[in-house]
Amino acid sequence: MHGVEIDMVVPNSIEALALYKQIFDIEIVGEIEPESGMKDTFFKMYGVGFHLLDEDPDQQLFAPKKAEARPMWVKLTVPNIEEVYTRAMDAGSTEIQGIDLLEALGLGSAVFVDKLGYKWMLQQKHREVSFDERSRSFGEPMHEEVDYY
Repeated sequence: MHGVEIDMVVPNSIEALALYKQIFDIEIVGEIEPESGMKDTFFKMYGVGFHLLDEDPDQQLFAPKKAEARPMWVKLTVPNIEEVYTRAMDAGSTEIQGIDLLEALGLGSAVFVDKLGYKWMLQQKHREVSFDERSRSFGEPMHEEVDYY
């Protein structure tokens, strides 16, 4: 058995689940409210599991703070970037990079930070681009075995 789960610490997992349901097309897997008061929620998006955990300083679980750098993000390839990006902005996200068409790569791309402090990159594939075309657009050789986009 194998799989991927992304665990995210948030101030309130129930509220975070509602936010992500508003922005993304997700499948809610479950909610757990143990007697301790900690809440966990689970959802799937494009086959990847996401586990939202309530912030708990006693367990060293801290949600992102607005002023912190965001060196990591979740990149999603979506069927309609305009739709998802608009929902993100309507839900109070902060634009990092608006929708940008990368014609040489056949992609549309956008980056935002949601109101919980998590960074997301959206991409939409508009057309297939061969490995050779991608290599030429970067101006340097790329490793063929890696699918960058």
